[in-house]
Amino acid sequence: IETQSKEDKVEEAKRRLNLRSLIRKGDYYSIKNDKEAALRYYESAYEKTGRKDHVIEKKMADSYFELKRW
Repeated sequence: IETQSKEDKVEEAKRRLNLRSLIRKGDYYSIKNDKEAALRYYESAYEKTGRKDHVIEKKMADSYFELKRW
């Protein structure tokens, strides 16, 4: 398991703050059981972060699991 340095965690959090609206929309649709829509928002946010955000990766994994896409 790869551990992140404190600086990397801070940078990841800053990038996530810039995409807060996309992530919140994904969370909203996830709560409303529209996993397809949630996944689209999470993927959009993930692409814009430069593909290095562990929190968004976990949210996407949860959505894929709920959709039974192993």
